[in-house]
Amino acid sequence: MSKYIKIDASSDVTLIDKSNYSTNTSLNRRGINTANVSKISIVNSSSSVDVTASIYLQAVEVTRTVNQAGGSSANIIFDEDIIISEANQIKVGDSCIDSDDTIHGTVLTITPSSKSLRISASVGITDNEVLSFRDPVQKLYIVDTVVPAKTTLVLDDSFSFNLNRYSLIIKPSGIGGTANLTIRID
Repeated sequence: MSKYIKIDASSDVTLIDKSNYSTNTSLNRRGINTANVSKISIVNSSSSVDVTASIYLQAVEVTRTVNQAGGSSANIIFDEDIIISEANQIKVGDSCIDSDDTIHGTVLTITPSSKSLRISASVGITDNEVLSFRDPVQKLYIVDTVVPAKTTLVLDDSFSFNLNRYSLIIKPSGIGGTANLTIRID
C-alpha cells in the first residue's frame, strides 16, 4: 500500500518511523520491527522552484540518567536498565553523547545486571546527568539531489531498515522559493 506525504515547507519531515507501525514488543508479538521500502517517488509540482531533496536514515537516540559520583571514568552506572525493550536499549558500538552533543566515545561492554557499561574513553560525568546513545553514524544518506520544477524523481532501489534504530527523513530546500513536493512511498 502506498503512502503519500505532501510537503510545502523547507523543514525536516519524518517519512517513516516506529510510530507508523505496530512494532514487536512483549505486549504485541505480531508487530514488525523492519520497514521495507520498494520505491520512493518525489514529485516537484512547483512551476518554477527547484528543490534540493535530502533523504536519509537518522539514528534514533535512547537516553539514560547517570547514577554515580562525579569524576572522570570510562565506566558508567545508570538509574535505568540498559535494556528496557527492543526499541529502548543501548548496544555495543553505540556512541555515547553528552547533553551538549559532545561524543564521548563508543560503548565497549555492557553489564545489564549492574546497569553499567564501559565506553572507549575516560570522561568527566556527574550524577543525574542524562546521556544519549545512538548508532555512530547519525545520518545515512540515500539521496541528496536537486529535483527540478515540474519533475518527478523515482528511487526504485528497494531497502529495509530497523524501526527501533532509524527513522526515514526528508529535508527539502527550495531554491529561490518554497518547496512544493508530494512524496509517494511504496
